[in-house]
Amino acid sequence: MVNQNLKPVISPKDFVELNYYITEYDKRHFYRLRPRQSYINSMLGHHATFFLMGILQRSRFLYLGFTECDVSPLLGFLAARAHMETTGAVCHVATNLSKYYANKLDLNKLQEILDRSCLGSRYAPLKEKQPDTPEPINCLTLIDAIDTFLKDMGKNSSDDIRTVLRNAPIRKQYDFLSEVCHPNSLGLVENQQFGSSGIIFPRQPKLKKNFNSVLTPFLISCKLFFVAYDYCFKKIKAKEEMPDLDKESLVENFKNSIWRFFNRSIA
Repeated sequence: MVNQNLKPVISPKDFVELNYYITEYDKRHFYRLRPRQSYINSMLGHHATFFLMGILQRSRFLYLGFTECDVSPLLGFLAARAHMETTGAVCHVATNLSKYYANKLDLNKLQEILDRSCLGSRYAPLKEKQPDTPEPINCLTLIDAIDTFLKDMGKNSSDDIRTVLRNAPIRKQYDFLSEVCHPNSLGLVENQQFGSSGIIFPRQPKLKKNFNSVLTPFLISCKLFFVAYDYCFKKIKAKEEMPDLDKESLVENFKNSIWRFFNRSIA
């Protein structure tokens, strides 16, 4: 369940939607990926599945981080921005999978995109040890991939997403989130309070009434993530040999449920 401290600054409709996404993450979660012996003959299926499991895990934990932003409102912007980049990554793969299955992209190019998505890095010490480490995909390329994905799949987008995007395209929303995440004007005033007695620097900043400025792009990112993720998963499952994916056992699920319950109670 989503942090109840968010209720005062979120409409009942948005709170229900935000709470709904935890069940969507749980439905898609797999506890274990086990490569098959035929892995070498089904590299696309295995590589794409590895990417999808990793990107789902990242998206899920960014979602959980966002729902705890009452502790530090700035974390909400940081989580929303990173979540949007994560959604961009899965949209980028979805668009190129679509091209590949439409015979508009060859297998080598698709494998290169998956390699860069899974293994890409600019971290110098890593590249010194492993010179063949591919370059990662630029974040702005990933953000623009969301618009490309929407254009390709536009007829399947919900009306509320299309309405919001007409008024504030993805790149514009991402730029706003980035401004708050950076240590400049918007990034500094986000944690300050202005009043007649002066400027207050509270030890515990409160969530502001304009919380929708970060909530709206975050909810859109969540919606689009699942659309793009499901598209990729269904395509790979239908066209390729996937590794074996295990759900949590009843015992593991019970242990994790207890942990989540007590973690929430302590918080």
